[in-house]
Amino acid sequence: MAITNTGSTSYAYDAGSCGGGLSQITFVPTITQPYRIRLFQNPCTVNAAQCGTFQVACNPPPPAPSNDEVAGAISLGSPAPVVCSMISGTTAWATQSASIPSTCAAGPCGSSSGLFSGFDVWYSVGVPALGNLSVILSEISAGPTTFAVYNSSMVEVACSCTGFISLSGLVGGSIAYIRVWPRSGSVNSGSFELCAYEPIPPPNDNPCGAVALPVGLSCNLTVFSTESATSLQAGMTTVPAAPSCGLPLGGGDVWFTAVMPASGVMTITSQAGTLTDMAMAVYTLTAGNICAPGTLTQVGCNDTNGASTMPAQQVNGAPGTTYYVRMWNKTAAFGTASICAVQNMPPPNDDPCGAIALPVNLGCTFGAPFSTQFATPTGNTALGAVSIPDPTGCPLSGAPYTSDVWFTAVVPASGQLVLDTDDGQLTNAAMAVYTAGGTSCPTLSLTQIAGACTMTGSANGAGMPKLTITQPPGTPVYIRIWRDGGNDGTFLLCARNPVVPAGCYYTLRLADSAGDGWNGGFVTLCVGGVCTNYTVYGSLSTIVFTASVGQVVTLSYTPVGGFQNQISYNLQASNGFNIFVSSNPPTSGFNAGFTVNAACNVPAAPIADCLGAFPVCSNQNISLAPGNFGNTQDLSPANRGCLLTNERQGAWYRFTSNAAGTIAFTIQVAVGTDYDFGVWGPPTWNGSCPPNAPPIRCNWSAVTGNTGLNYTSLNATENAGGPPFSRWIDALPNQDFLLYIDNYTMNGLTFLWSGTTHRTPSWIAFCRWNSWSCRPCRDHGRWT
Repeated sequence: MAITNTGSTSYAYDAGSCGGGLSQITFVPTITQPYRIRLFQNPCTVNAAQCGTFQVACNPPPPAPSNDEVAGAISLGSPAPVVCSMISGTTAWATQSASIPSTCAAGPCGSSSGLFSGFDVWYSVGVPALGNLSVILSEISAGPTTFAVYNSSMVEVACSCTGFISLSGLVGGSIAYIRVWPRSGSVNSGSFELCAYEPIPPPNDNPCGAVALPVGLSCNLTVFSTESATSLQAGMTTVPAAPSCGLPLGGGDVWFTAVMPASGVMTITSQAGTLTDMAMAVYTLTAGNICAPGTLTQVGCNDTNGASTMPAQQVNGAPGTTYYVRMWNKTAAFGTASICAVQNMPPPNDDPCGAIALPVNLGCTFGAPFSTQFATPTGNTALGAVSIPDPTGCPLSGAPYTSDVWFTAVVPASGQLVLDTDDGQLTNAAMAVYTAGGTSCPTLSLTQIAGACTMTGSANGAGMPKLTITQPPGTPVYIRIWRDGGNDGTFLLCARNPVVPAGCYYTLRLADSAGDGWNGGFVTLCVGGVCTNYTVYGSLSTIVFTASVGQVVTLSYTPVGGFQNQISYNLQASNGFNIFVSSNPPTSGFNAGFTVNAACNVPAAPIADCLGAFPVCSNQNISLAPGNFGNTQDLSPANRGCLLTNERQGAWYRFTSNAAGTIAFTIQVAVGTDYDFGVWGPPTWNGSCPPNAPPIRCNWSAVTGNTGLNYTSLNATENAGGPPFSRWIDALPNQDFLLYIDNYTMNGLTFLWSGTTHRTPSWIAFCRWNSWSCRPCRDHGRWT
């Protein structure tokens, strides 16, 4: 909308309707003449579909707000309060005051005047006795908003386009004025909140008031705030004058102390709060007094911790020495964060003679996390050991033996041992495995097993290792794990026997979709009245157990903490088929139970698995509701042919020809549904599950509706761009065929199966799957 005269001279313009909302113009005529209101689409995108009716109203503007001029300034307190107490405001229908701000810096404001275009309102506040004043403006429905601060003589002293100003050196007891305007120039810019207050520095604003941090064996976080923090107190100097990292000191600094423990090494670390990118410098007092005059000399500086933008600093020194820790934000923003000091005590398994013994289970049962935090590099010798060779055979990077820790395990009767990890704070690790050569501490001599070194392989994290080793049963092995990259921290480790046990056995799989554990929740597994609780510390834990015929197996679940929707578990029989699948989240209390039978409770294969293929004989309606791919994903790049997405809510079928002839069929589906299929048979398919070769007929057409084999199509395979029917099959007597029907649109599986023959009739029989002993269908049906 624009205001013009008869000569098309434009006086005012508003494009508020572009993107939604009303166009609105406040216009003060300066000469007597006709004025026109022009409505047009440009620069909006022209769209005929959006044409319609509109209304135009011409009204006198509402009265200006009471604080439109400095004489009506609204008081924020006199003197200013010591806390920020927001009041609501608006520049709606304000008019322009006489002067224009001059000190707004280019940048967020876009120009030296903060894009000043009038419509300003005024506030006043009494300057506290010390001359310090902070102002905060928070936009609610207003667009970009700027404010300037003036002294009692109406001289501008500061301007902010970021919503915050902290001033010092003002005349205590005087009145300061705050002017607010919209940078967009809109006459009705919405609402905002504003406060002015006396900034009270935190008690640890200077090293004289530094907060003492306890130096323990674990991190006891101390929360702090940098709000109203100031620069270093007068009379104190630092060497160097500015910290060697993390400049500038944007948000004011705060101070802490930590006393070096008897170990002579400690780590000071921080965690984000509302502040997420801070810096830290550590000093000792080298001259004078900590409360000034005095000199602080830097001994360390850090503004990152691996991938984290929050700092951590390791400090080495004489026990009893007091260190001064300076924390600051790298921008002008203030807020909260946390800090702690920890004594660097190496873990008990820092060397091989302190190696932690791992239980060797049938499944990968991850116990409580281990850690590389404060571990020291193990050299060629260590306490109690005479020979520890460096790992070889790994594609190592960086410092390969940093922060290594040790474990032991005994190779089970199978002669095979699988070692797997799961990430935690440690996300990039490496692993090597050694034998002890028949010796033990204090004369331990290690020899690396050939090829037993890796930094990858685990399905639980791209940077986490997994190894399978073969050694004589009963051989003790030593496992070395170290940080290959990233940060030190927690990780999980399991040792398992990969060989299937004799008799009836079952697999209990516990999962956490977020990978951060069950927060103390657990599954109780009872076998023959003996009950054990199992939980998850990372993403997965697998328990393989045996049971005797007649024993009762029960499962129950006890929830603890939140995020229950991330938790699930299932119980599988020896063939990998599910006996029980929990809900998500699992039901509290008893979930499932059964008595072990002679068949080890192996369930029948579902139709969504090749082993559960459904026999078809004659024309019939089929309505099933498989999951996605059952217990097993039977298709892969090696056998799927044209079915590029593998199995998608499909089902398997089987049939056998009774006589020589040709086979065609139609799969009649609802309009708009896309079914695909593959047929396996002679001469390539050997009758196995999953199929050993690609299908002899395959159709992945994107055309919806009916599909199948007919007598007019010529191609054995059709991809997405092809027609929905493929060529018929020539069959000999007693040949077996396997059919997979896939619902690409995944909206259930309901269709009418109709088969046809051509030339010589083809009789269809079905076969008992386990033995392939064939017999005709009960109705001796023939496809017609």
